[in-house]
Amino acid sequence: MNIAIITGRVGKDPNVRTLQSKKGEFKAADFSVAVNFSIKDADPLWVKVQALGYAAEFVEKYIKKGSAVLVRGELQEQKYKDKKGEEQRVWHIQAEEVRQMWSANGNNTTYTKQDDDTGDLPF
Repeated sequence: MNIAIITGRVGKDPNVRTLQSKKGEFKAADFSVAVNFSIKDADPLWVKVQALGYAAEFVEKYIKKGSAVLVRGELQEQKYKDKKGEEQRVWHIQAEEVRQMWSANGNNTTYTKQDDDTGDLPF
């Protein structure tokens, strides 16, 4: 079972873009969340998050720099070659749920994969 759940604050405004697939256009959002440890004075762990489709639209509308969020999804690995030609690995959470923990107006909002009627996006 591959389930990752984190809470923390968004480091900077999410990068949201529109992409093409065989089914048409969809949105993708990338952002990082600072996860604090219970150890006093420890630096936060920065976790990369990717949201697709309706999740990305939710992120674009509600999530900004400093937002307190809960993210639930799958931990995924991406491999790439750096400038030296060496293989590198980067891990991120593929979001299935993004929850705004609290907001200035007191309204908490949530996106979950069950809200998405588009099905899996092909890549």
